[in-house]
Amino acid sequence: MKKILPLIATCALFSFSAFATQPVQLSLPKLNLPSGNVEGARVSLLYGQTDTVKGLDISIFGLSEINDFTGLSIDFFGAQRVKNNFTGVSFSFINWHDNTGKGATLGFVNYTKNNFTGLQFGGFNYAGTLNG
Repeated sequence: MKKILPLIATCALFSFSAFATQPVQLSLPKLNLPSGNVEGARVSLLYGQTDTVKGLDISIFGLSEINDFTGLSIDFFGAQRVKNNFTGVSFSFINWHDNTGKGATLGFVNYTKNNFTGLQFGGFNYAGTLNG
């Protein structure tokens, strides 16, 4: 019994951290350190995937993939993909938003499948509907 109790406590501790919101995250291919959503700053190298990011997102040499994003995204030789909702400002070579966006996207290619409200500035700009 004495050996089981510490094991249960350890499992509980790690299970809560998997669902917690992190202030800082390093995102690598198939690995987030620490795991969970981000409210603060996230840096992805080569490829990073996180469900929700609120704050600063920096991508270096790769693709930053997020379901819901609110904040400032800066990509160095990379691309940003937001699957659901984008709100904020993004400076990226490619801004790829599968659903809706609100704010500003500045890049060589700016693509929003549905409605975008705000500014798209780049070599190629597309929005299902554009308000702004």
